[in-house]
Amino acid sequence: MFTLALGLATLMVLENLLQRSLVLGFLWTLGMAGLASWLGVDYEWRGIIVIVIFTHRLIITTYILFIISLCS
Repeated sequence: MFTLALGLATLMVLENLLQRSLVLGFLWTLGMAGLASWLGVDYEWRGIIVIVIFTHRLIITTYILFIISLCS
């Protein structure tokens, strides 16, 4: 249940951050995944990533394009 609460908090803030900057949204998601891992919740960082992926498929496509642009 705690993973779900962290995932919900991630999504609530992510909606506002993505209106400002894709980088901030990406960092927020990574930060919350790190927090989940550090707290040792039931699904750790994987739970947060799965919640974000299944909720925001379009955003994930943008993240992938952003990471590809950083690598090239």
